[in-house]
Amino acid sequence: GSSNTANGFQALMNNTGSDNSAFGNNALLGNTTGSSNTANGQGAGSTITTGSNNTFVGFSAGNSASQKVDAQNSIAIGANTFTTADNQVVIGNSSITETQMRGVTLMDLAGGGTQNIQVDNDGKIITGGGGGGSGLPEVTVKKTSAAQTFTTDTYTNVTDLSSISLVSGGVYQIKGVLKFTGTGDDINIKFDGAPTSGVVSLELIDRGIPQLLEYITTDEFTDDFDIFALTEFSVDGIFEADANTNLNIQFKKVNAGNADFDIDADSFIVVTRIK
Repeated sequence: GSSNTANGFQALMNNTGSDNSAFGNNALLGNTTGSSNTANGQGAGSTITTGSNNTFVGFSAGNSASQKVDAQNSIAIGANTFTTADNQVVIGNSSITETQMRGVTLMDLAGGGTQNIQVDNDGKIITGGGGGGSGLPEVTVKKTSAAQTFTTDTYTNVTDLSSISLVSGGVYQIKGVLKFTGTGDDINIKFDGAPTSGVVSLELIDRGIPQLLEYITTDEFTDDFDIFALTEFSVDGIFEADANTNLNIQFKKVNAGNADFDIDADSFIVVTRIK
């Protein structure tokens, strides 16, 4: 072989391949004809024999009976990690219980293109723009972090269930659970920013009593509904956006003199772009 680098007892001892780098005792010990492998750590990559373009970092990374000996383009990072397939990345061994990631994660989509996935400070999953494709599927999860009280007969955004980006022509599925407390009656809900035409369905279903409360083809429940000491509703629907806008979940009292009501923490909605 040629252009190999070895540093450590028996590192690359059996090698005839080229462009390999081995650092640590027995690193890439078993490699014969494999090329362009990098191993850093005692015993790292020592199970590889004919595989190429692999990276092993950590004590005994790639040193396992389960390691694919002819793996191509695989990466194992961490003590006692190993790869079992070509083009595979393994971070951490089976003892790892928590993985922390920073910043925005850019993920390839099965249908082509990429999608930014990020978790904000409240634990909400948010999505951003991608590239090279339609960006499908785009999933936005919004969850209330604290109760919010509604005191007026003017539509008000649910703070944590707002500013969900919609793209003109996009078809979206919306699901969720809304939890209320209080003794309010005659309250309205509005999905501000959703189209007033082209909506397939948007249903508000009482989880306690399995019956359909409302079915709409606009962005507002114009009929009144009541809440009691503790009420949960499921939201389930699909609609097409007819403009680039934001979707906001809003509530109001029908009459200013009605009792105040709260939407509770742990209410949530999931909005998925499906077309």
